[in-house]
Amino acid sequence: MKRRTQELFDGFFDRWPALAPGRDAILKAYEMILTTYRAGGKLLLCGNGGSCADCEHIAGELMKGFLLRRPLTDGQKDAFVKAGGERGAQIAKKLQQGLPAIALSAHPALVTAFINDVDPDLIYAQQV
Repeated sequence: MKRRTQELFDGFFDRWPALAPGRDAILKAYEMILTTYRAGGKLLLCGNGGSCADCEHIAGELMKGFLLRRPLTDGQKDAFVKAGGERGAQIAKKLQQGLPAIALSAHPALVTAFINDVDPDLIYAQQV
């Protein structure tokens, strides 16, 4: 693990000592997510009740800058300018690169139709 990442994790566990017993599992989850993103994958999130709300929040934070702003690359910015001139340049300044994440609970029409018409135990499997 890179030094900066290790510092962030150490600070996290210092701030939230009650999570220390889950440290190994949390670090393993981090490694799995990092591996997924490095391989060009996306994070699929699901849950019910409060966990459903958490999924949508997490997806929102990943799809834009959270602690660090993730500006577009110069090539991406140039493409916006080429396509839209000054307006494209304004858009390119505001957009950020996101980490691909999908909250599977965010599709209420599909979820409720599948629950009603097919099998509620398979709503997330159907989306994946």
